[in-house]
Amino acid sequence: MPRLHERVPVPEQGESHPPAMDESAATPGGGAAAAEQAPADSSSKPRRGDAWKRRDVKARLLEHMVRLRSGLPGWHVAALGNLAKSEAEGVRVLERALPAIRSEKLRTIFQKHIKDEHRHTAGFTDLYEKLSGKKLERSGAEPALKMHVVGLFAYLEITELRGEEMIGNYYRLYQDYPEVQAFMQTVLRDERYHASYLHAQLEEWIRDGIGKEVARARRAAARIDTRGFLTQLAAFLGVLPRIVLWRVFGRGVGRTEGAHGSAG
Repeated sequence: MPRLHERVPVPEQGESHPPAMDESAATPGGGAAAAEQAPADSSSKPRRGDAWKRRDVKARLLEHMVRLRSGLPGWHVAALGNLAKSEAEGVRVLERALPAIRSEKLRTIFQKHIKDEHRHTAGFTDLYEKLSGKKLERSGAEPALKMHVVGLFAYLEITELRGEEMIGNYYRLYQDYPEVQAFMQTVLRDERYHASYLHAQLEEWIRDGIGKEVARARRAAARIDTRGFLTQLAAFLGVLPRIVLWRVFGRGVGRTEGAHGSAG
């Protein structure tokens, strides 16, 4: 789930373009078909063989921030609207990036990724509108991305991993909303596959001899991720007094979470 207004780094002039994607790298764990058939579950914890997915301090803090904020009135509905907007932003990022994908095999997987994000957008939008009784307002902002394929994949690797962690966290907070949980299971399955194919392709490029470019792109993506975390932390600190007051005094304190509040 890429964020808007972040610039994906472009390798310096003279650096090689990444090689065409090998089909075996494009299909980790048996490929897209196997990923689609794999049972989804609500856990965002890495499974055996997924050591690269180990949750860091930011992931743990975000989990606590979401859990605390979820106690505010109206959060469960507002969060669905924000998830829909986040998925829609991701669609725009991916569609803008598609012309840069040269490998036909990789384009096919990338197009499936785009279709998945469209489906996530529609699903979260429908759930929000059903529960709120209101139409979701759309953002018309365009992603300000300057990208090269290696930088793009490093950026998407970490944002899809954060998406997997986030949906796993949210799933546990929607126990009273079985329809929402059922949809989130399908989203979680998709996010796992997206993160895995992106990671597999980056690892393949390392084996093909452009490890320095991949390492540099991953460092840049990590910096973007940290800036995004700090933005979410600042937003959480802004609402923390209301969370404390609500927990101490209960109803009647502060306003409810509106449709434009942060999902986290």
